[in-house]
Amino acid sequence: PFFIIGARLNWTPWDWQKSKNDRVALSHQQTVLTQRQQTVMTQIKVQQIDYASRITNLEQALVIDEKMVALRQSITQTALSQLNAGTITSADYISRLQEETFAKLGLDLHKVELAKAKAELRFVMGR
Repeated sequence: PFFIIGARLNWTPWDWQKSKNDRVALSHQQTVLTQRQQTVMTQIKVQQIDYASRITNLEQALVIDEKMVALRQSITQTALSQLNAGTITSADYISRLQEETFAKLGLDLHKVELAKAKAELRFVMGR
């Protein structure tokens, strides 16, 4: 009887630290990924705070604008009465009317900016 038994051993001296290097590289990549994720989450929180602050400011501006429009309308009505009585010129009346119109435009502009800020906040929050 004749038997042949063999074993094969494959060893390359260049690859003996490859698995260790791969583990170190994966660990570094995981650290980088975690840091990037934290950075993104921080940026999202900062944007949410920024938009919330902007919304608050615009809501306060709307309250002021509404009061200003009411005052301008009152001034325009007074100017119309004065124009009818002949105490001011039509140019003065038109000037008061123009100021009322600008106040209304400012109010409308702030309403649009508020809607935009709310939409951007919803987008950042993922809703």
